[in-house]
Amino acid sequence: MSFQLTGTLSESTFEVPEVDDGVHPAKVIDLCDPYEEPNQFKDGELQTRFWVDWELDLGDGATEQLRQWINIPDAMLQQPAKLNPKSKLHALMIAFRLIDDDGGFEFDLDSWMGKTASLLIQNKQSKAGDERPYIIDVKPPAARKGSKRTGGLRERLEVD
Repeated sequence: MSFQLTGTLSESTFEVPEVDDGVHPAKVIDLCDPYEEPNQFKDGELQTRFWVDWELDLGDGATEQLRQWINIPDAMLQQPAKLNPKSKLHALMIAFRLIDDDGGFEFDLDSWMGKTASLLIQNKQSKAGDERPYIIDVKPPAARKGSKRTGGLRERLEVD
């Protein structure tokens, strides 16, 4: 059985979000299952990747959505899985506190929905020539004012 799709070309309705440079709190609102596609840097090879949709808190109740594409390094697909500390995937897993002190981890994308982080955004020129925001780095969420880094939320929620 083959799959075919026909249609017509149309103008893209995608609007580039307006996000100021800097650090913004964000949460995961959607993500896709990993998929394979041709590796644009290694002719004839495939790369495994997925995307994460973030909702950025711009302050005063304003939000904006931004998508981040993440490559899954080949070493992650081997047993035992290995993760390079320089990879974007490693930064995400550190931000979500999914890597143990001894370096052990479990890769479970379903558990990422609703997780929060601090995103470093920088507006740069895209390959198409327009300026757009890019996620440069992902860090653990900043502590809220009045809370301690560990247990602060729990302490505020407890009622005597």
